[in-house]
Parts: sequence; C-alpha cells; structure tokens
Amino acid sequence: MSEPLKFNKTDMHKVFMGLVIALAGAGLTYLEATIPDIDFGKYTTLAMFVVNSGAVNFLRKLLTRTGG
Repeated sequence: MSEPLKFNKTDMHKVFMGLVIALAGAGLTYLEATIPDIDFGKYTTLAMFVVNSGAVNFLRKLLTRTGG
C-alpha cells in the first residue's frame, strides 16, 4: 500500500483496471442500446444489467491476477 497522495506501479495498475472495467460496462450498454433487434420489453433494464454484469465480471477475471 502506498502513502496517501502518492501512486506506485501497483496503484496505477489498479486504477487502470478499474477504468477498463468501467469502460467495458459503458461500451456494452452502448452496443445493446444501438442494436435495434434486441428488445426485452419491460425487462430491458434487468436484462441489460444481467448481461453487462456477467460480461464485465468475466472480463475482470481474465484481466486481473488472482492468488492461488
């Protein structure tokens, strides 16, 4: 852990990975909104949440290192 207001390489990596995950979620939301054939009716918000959460979590698992 670094000192307050100072970034080390590990901190920068974590910030970058958070940015990648946030951009992936935003990108998926944009794609789902622009594809006209996708229509879940009144469940659109729920469906988008489930698909985006699963996809971004999968991406996070691919990109982050886990111990073990």
